[in-house]
Amino acid sequence: MNDQSEVSREPIGLNNCKRTIVLGDLGHTTKVISSNFVPLGIGYIAAYLKKFYEKDINIVLFKDPEKLMHYVTHNKVDLVGLTNYAWNYRLSLYILKRCKLVCPEVAVIRRG
Repeated sequence: MNDQSEVSREPIGLNNCKRTIVLGDLGHTTKVISSNFVPLGIGYIAAYLKKFYEKDINIVLFKDPEKLMHYVTHNKVDLVGLTNYAWNYRLSLYILKRCKLVCPEVAVIRRG
């Protein structure tokens, strides 16, 4: 690669299997979700990854923590990445711990 901004486009799947990536910008739920905003940050990450690795990955986005846990519990997931803000810090940490209990081999990331 001559240009440092160029991304390696090497396949990331093993044995031609697609990797499943779950991204979440979680909000607290009661009768309604705590925020009606579109999870733009994780949307940008998903779009960037799809641009370079579309054939190798499946990406699923979530705002609702219960729906995310249901998905992780019932599907093979390779990576769970959650946003980390002051308003969802403990929620994200709790969900990632639950993900590891349900699926110990899953990689987890929390950033904000």
